[in-house]
Amino acid sequence: MDRNQPVFDIKSMEQVIAEQTSGVRVSANTMSMYAVIGLLLAATGIYAVISYSVAQRTHEIGVRVALGAGRREILRMVVGQAFRVAVLGLGIGIPVAYILTRVMSSALLNVVAVDPMTFAALACVPGLFWASGRLYSRAPRCKSRPCGGAPSRMTEVDRS
Repeated sequence: MDRNQPVFDIKSMEQVIAEQTSGVRVSANTMSMYAVIGLLLAATGIYAVISYSVAQRTHEIGVRVALGAGRREILRMVVGQAFRVAVLGLGIGIPVAYILTRVMSSALLNVVAVDPMTFAALACVPGLFWASGRLYSRAPRCKSRPCGGAPSRMTEVDRS
């Protein structure tokens, strides 16, 4: 090396690695964002299916209440049906995810293709939605007006 030559573009090893992996980091962040959006869409879809199912069974629920079924039995019936659907979805989804991670393992960089903790965490997601639904169903309700505080609109017969 010539001592008289100027030194330029000096970087630490961390900076070099950060520059080389920035594209991978952007791709990982984008995939994470799409995963969260997909999870929210899935949760919305599950809510819609359960809501539709309950709406279809309104008469059955009414008959059960008329015959003496309490709120707990009705809730157990609806949640039990939703739980069976969630278990069926997990039973199909986890093996398919396992197969797809094996297929896509070439795209994963320095990541174990099948991480048991990830699969266990994903299996717990429906349980989190169920727990949040249970907490919401036990939240106190305002009887005379909506919980926002504004009085509800009452329809009146126009006498003019």
